[in-house]
Amino acid sequence: MKLKTSGSILLAMAVGTLVLLTALAGEQERSNGKLDEEFFIVSSIDTKKQQLLLKRPTEVTELMLVTEKTSFQDEEGKPLQLSDFRAGDTVYVTSYPDSSGVRVARRLRKGPMTVKGLRRSYLKGIGLKPCPFEDLILRLYYVTKYQCRSNLMGRNA
Repeated sequence: MKLKTSGSILLAMAVGTLVLLTALAGEQERSNGKLDEEFFIVSSIDTKKQQLLLKRPTEVTELMLVTEKTSFQDEEGKPLQLSDFRAGDTVYVTSYPDSSGVRVARRLRKGPMTVKGLRRSYLKGIGLKPCPFEDLILRLYYVTKYQCRSNLMGRNA
């Protein structure tokens, strides 16, 4: 009888663990099937220290480390290297905290902020009507503000 009870307990623990792991994996993915990505503007790159200083659209900066396991991609998902990124580039980053609390990038993907992403991340609950030219306006804003400034200051300044 004890053997049957302990077997049931082990089975229940195994099923519980499986359910928990499935829930955690599902939590990591968005409804669109992509991993949670955060949008940043590259402020500077230090290739010797393998780190980037990234800026959120709210002007808050964050130090991000890269490792040999970090993958770099362009907008189409084609592989890049850290040296392909420049100050002023807009990127989506998937990251995790290391033991000291510093963020480590799993993936850096070049790409512009879309209006849909802007609304989802920064304009929740604001009832704005869509403008047919929003994406163009947003792209022009980032190009003007960040790309031109980084060109004047040097690409990796």
